[in-house]
Amino acid sequence: ARHATPVLSWSAGGRTRLRTLSPAEVATLTPLVARYQQVRRARTRLVQVHRRMLAAIDQLDTARRRTR
Repeated sequence: ARHATPVLSWSAGGRTRLRTLSPAEVATLTPLVARYQQVRRARTRLVQVHRRMLAAIDQLDTARRRTR
């Protein structure tokens, strides 16, 4: 069964900590969590673009060395 009480969890010192949230805390944290998730998704996309850029640069460098 699913809990009806919202809980914040985090890791500290290798242990998972849990804290029950009040409705006011949920109201405060919900948009912050949404923003955090948005930033994480943007970071993932940025890392993917960066990897593709590095691969393209490597290919250009390899081709340049072959034409010398």
